[in-house]
Amino acid sequence: MARKAWDTHTAGIITPVVTSVTAERTLTFPDRNLDLGRVDELGQVSPNVAALTATRTLTFADRNLNLNGVWDDSGWTSVAGGSFLNSWVNYDTANWNGAAYRRVSSGMVILRGLIKSGTVGSAAFTLPVGYRPSKNMTFAVPSNDAFGRLTIDSSGNVNPTIGSNVYFALDGVTFYPD
Repeated sequence: MARKAWDTHTAGIITPVVTSVTAERTLTFPDRNLDLGRVDELGQVSPNVAALTATRTLTFADRNLNLNGVWDDSGWTSVAGGSFLNSWVNYDTANWNGAAYRRVSSGMVILRGLIKSGTVGSAAFTLPVGYRPSKNMTFAVPSNDAFGRLTIDSSGNVNPTIGSNVYFALDGVTFYPD
């Protein structure tokens, strides 16, 4: 299910749901600044936006939100040598995808690739803020032609918890970060 980043009221007013606000409480657009207005008792910002700029995009530290309701696709971010932990490495990148992650326009995070040689039960790499679940999540994945279990914790640690270090698949792991 796609997470809505705004509500459009019958009067046509767009109300973005913002989880944090800068001290200035201002959104900057190419041709004007928008005062964020009031913050309600739940901490939601409710500006009365009568018009939007041509770009219709809000920029946050970890992503952009197009006010047409689409999160920018982050593209694939490869997990490179120094990013791996506990002796995990990519498995045969000449023939298989290396470990990578992305956040697509719906906000969903997707993992792909094969890893090997690390210590099962210890983190292979860490997802950055904005790509992490708020609570631990567990996924069934192939591991050396058998069952493997992958856990992603709220700190972003991607941990092959059960399986083989001959190879451990990340393909098919998808979730919505909270």
